[in-house]
Amino acid sequence: MRALVYKLINPKLIYQYKDLIRKIIFPVGDSYFDSNRRFEVSEFTGFITYFDHNLLWNSKTEIGPLNSPESVKIFAEKFIHEFNEKMKKEEGLNKAGIPSLFSAKCQPNHLETVAVLHPDNGKIDHWLSRFEITLVWSEELKVPNRRATVLFSTIEIRTTFNGEIVGLNIRWRPANDKIISTPLLDPDHPHSENDQHGHEHNTPAIVYALDSVENPELKLAPYYLAGDGHHAGFIPASAYSMVIDLFQENLNTGANLYPVVKGGSGSYDFHWGKWQIDTVSDEGIKYLGRQNAISVDTGVYNVILDIEDTGTGQVKRFEKMIFANGIIEDESSTSEILV
Repeated sequence: MRALVYKLINPKLIYQYKDLIRKIIFPVGDSYFDSNRRFEVSEFTGFITYFDHNLLWNSKTEIGPLNSPESVKIFAEKFIHEFNEKMKKEEGLNKAGIPSLFSAKCQPNHLETVAVLHPDNGKIDHWLSRFEITLVWSEELKVPNRRATVLFSTIEIRTTFNGEIVGLNIRWRPANDKIISTPLLDPDHPHSENDQHGHEHNTPAIVYALDSVENPELKLAPYYLAGDGHHAGFIPASAYSMVIDLFQENLNTGANLYPVVKGGSGSYDFHWGKWQIDTVSDEGIKYLGRQNAISVDTGVYNVILDIEDTGTGQVKRFEKMIFANGIIEDESSTSEILV
């Protein structure tokens, strides 16, 4: 069986065309926007945010055509559909290689529509509709549950009773049509059985997951989301999927740090960096080199590890707080690496 890896558009390209995207969503002049009515596209993630503080938390009425969760849901779905169709037809975006947000393989899924109460008077101030992104992870039609959730993706639309959009949050970037088909890995996980501690393991679901805003990946790969009722974690589902952690070997003088990588092709380039909370404003992030392991002196650090898989071209960033206190644990002590 094979799985799909999606190539997301570079966020800098979306940022470059932010004014055109803004005009598609809000076809009004530049003078419409001010300090209280702001539209922004992040240069680092390509995510879109908009807030109209002239209307947000200033609702004067609970009367209007959008007077129920179902009517708001229909309005929000129509807004997403029309925005997507306009992106498809926009010549400037087409020439730049920016596709629409959604396609046959990539679709929004409605999660909830709720009334948001004003904190002062307890009346409904506006409505909030939330959506998540789903992707087809397999092209084999006979596979059940071919759609997988993209964890940490979201579309949030805030509207008034009169259908005015007062808030918009799109945490997603379009994927181009250059989809990679790669073998699906078997999860190293006991399926639907009890382990030695009596915990029942469920068959892991396939998901995608957006990385943090500090690491906007360009290749979105599938993972298994496994859990036993007490713990949950990711298991690589393809050669493009990597789960990273650091193993810390404590020394009298500090600690040695070694990368622990699950998944990937097995051929990696490492780039290390570190920063400290009390010196980062003056010293910034210190680059530590490309070696397979590093040593740090006694102290508290945020260690950054960028891993490039030279076999697949996938790049992932991992960041972890390290406490190097110079205390060596007894040989009988064991530490569990959670990845």
